[in-house]
Amino acid sequence: MSARAISLSTPLIIKEFGITATQLGFAQTVAAWVGMIGWFGVLLIADGMGRKPAFLFVLGGYTLTAPLIGFAGSFLQLGSLIAIAAIPRNTGTINYMLLAETVPASIRAFVLSFLNSSVVLAYMMTALLAGWLVPLYGWRMLFYIDALCGVLFVLAWWKMRETDSFLAAKQHQVAQGKRQRPDLLLPWRMFPGRAFLGFCIQVV
Repeated sequence: MSARAISLSTPLIIKEFGITATQLGFAQTVAAWVGMIGWFGVLLIADGMGRKPAFLFVLGGYTLTAPLIGFAGSFLQLGSLIAIAAIPRNTGTINYMLLAETVPASIRAFVLSFLNSSVVLAYMMTALLAGWLVPLYGWRMLFYIDALCGVLFVLAWWKMRETDSFLAAKQHQVAQGKRQRPDLLLPWRMFPGRAFLGFCIQVV
């Protein structure tokens, strides 16, 4: 939701902080680049600690950082908080990892298509909420709603279990008698074309 809140509230934010649209766009661009820290970080957590800790990091980080944007009192604070919140937000890779390791192959394409199309539905719901909430309570209300992700965090904490694939990999490590380091360059060696394409897509 907060990913769209800036776009939906741009005129109000520009007026409040006395900035230009270019300055706001620059802040969002910087935030997107800072957010790539989460793209790499969550993969390290997932490979080292498990899929559940990585998923909880994303939910917990987003629940804590996104609402703080609503407390911004200056443009510098706004830009900084947007960048910080982008770190746990820019971690969609964990969703695909969980999907690949938990969903049966026979329905994986269907679930993947729903996962991607639900983003569009979420944008539509955010726009509808903004049309009602922003005139009444201001642009900050959209960020406060992100705190509801805490409910998902609690559910995941109690109900989510580690994936069988990760447990099998950990057992393999124990059987070898030593801890293996994550090989971050393996995708580039095995699938250089796909790795390069994926890297370009993430950067752009």
